[in-house]
Amino acid sequence: MTQISASDISVFSKYAHPSRSSWLQIPAEDQAVYVRIHRFLQEASKAVVGPGMKATLTSGFHERTAIRNSRPKDLWCAISNDPSDRYLGNPQVYMTVSPRGVEIGFAAATHRADFSNQDFIAKVRAIVPELFDHLPEPNDPKIQELSGRLQQDRKWYYRSKSRLEPNANDYPSLVT
Repeated sequence: MTQISASDISVFSKYAHPSRSSWLQIPAEDQAVYVRIHRFLQEASKAVVGPGMKATLTSGFHERTAIRNSRPKDLWCAISNDPSDRYLGNPQVYMTVSPRGVEIGFAAATHRADFSNQDFIAKVRAIVPELFDHLPEPNDPKIQELSGRLQQDRKWYYRSKSRLEPNANDYPSLVT
């Protein structure tokens, strides 16, 4: 497996706001960074997927054409329970590589604002109450233990959604 470096992130930063067909205009060495990161995410997700789980990679990414209208975009992988098709791939553990850096996290549900398809947004809105009913309450001993461990590490941030600016909290802890 490969590593993701600061120079890789600087390549992503160059194309933070890509125009249509920009993939075809960027240098081959920059395209190679995207391809290498995509393959890394593919290998990393395969390495951790076990029985009853599934890995999903960046929707629509192709090594020759990038994503939608030949644009370089954020790359990601997500691991979820196999039956989560009912829950649209939620909850999930994910890794996103973007101009903001590398984000690794847990999402109980993907925020509606991350989608443009109105039918999919309606489906997300419909499944969230049921999905959240399956999650443990904040006062559950396992959640309290996990929260304590994460607070000791002091490298975790609690956000309302993914893909926000790094190193900031929307909540003071996992349980509040």
